[in-house]
Amino acid sequence: MKNVIYLSAYFSTKFKYFAMVLQSQGARFLGIGDKSYENLDPRLQGALTVYYRVNLYNYV
Repeated sequence: MKNVIYLSAYFSTKFKYFAMVLQSQGARFLGIGDKSYENLDPRLQGALTVYYRVNLYNYV
């Protein structure tokens, strides 16, 4: 099983397809971003194993 960590200031609408395909192949996805989980696309929510919301703008 592969583990994928994806760090993004925002998750683009196209990213959900990347996550969905890899998740269907058995990968586990850890998402880190500044959007609230509720504001993510429902299909992306289903593909993420874990999601952490952080304030990424403090790290510039």
